[in-house]
Amino acid sequence: MVRGPYEFYSDTFALEIDHGSFLARYGEVQGYTYVKAGDSVTAGQRIARVGHLVGIDVPSDMLHLELYANTLSGALTQPAGNSLLRSPDNVPFYRRKDLQNPTDRLNTWQSRLPQAY
Repeated sequence: MVRGPYEFYSDTFALEIDHGSFLARYGEVQGYTYVKAGDSVTAGQRIARVGHLVGIDVPSDMLHLELYANTLSGALTQPAGNSLLRSPDNVPFYRRKDLQNPTDRLNTWQSRLPQAY
C-alpha cells in the first residue's frame, strides 16, 4: 500500500510503501509519481523518478531511502526530541524509532539481480 506523494525536502517529494515485513520511504523523488496513495505495487514496478534538490549548497539528484521495521505506527519523521536515533557524531535523526539500517536487505536484493551483460 502506498502513501504519498508528499512534500519532502528541497523541492522534492516522498512515497511510503508498506511492503509487509518492512515499510520503505522513497524520498527525494519528483512530484509526478507512477503510483499514488492507496495503490498496491509489485516487485520491479516503476514508482517514481529521482528528484532534483534545489536551494541547497550542492544541488544534486539522488534517491533517499529509509527502511522501517513496520513494528510501530505514526509519522516517520518525528518532532525534535522524540527520536532516540543518533548519528555517529551524536546528531539526532528525528525518525521513528523502528528505523533500520538497510545494508543487509540491499545486499540480499543485489545478490538476486540478473547479471549485467
